[in-house]
Amino acid sequence: MSDFRVSRFELQLLEKLWVLGPSSVREIQESLPEKDRPAYTTVQTMVYRLEEKGAVRRVKKVGNAHIFEAAVTRRSVH
Repeated sequence: MSDFRVSRFELQLLEKLWVLGPSSVREIQESLPEKDRPAYTTVQTMVYRLEEKGAVRRVKKVGNAHIFEAAVTRRSVH
């Protein structure tokens, strides 16, 4: 798999996915530090951008929520 370039915030979201495993945007957003926590829509936009880059993928849908998982390893991200 090729190396991925990600922003600091994208890396923070990937770190959460690596720890949490498959998660919804809401679960990712709520796992971020409460102080200075970004809005749900901000996290959603960044997760969708990571999906476009191929760094995350949708694994299923529960109700209206898509469940995402990391599609890359820590070693392939910089």
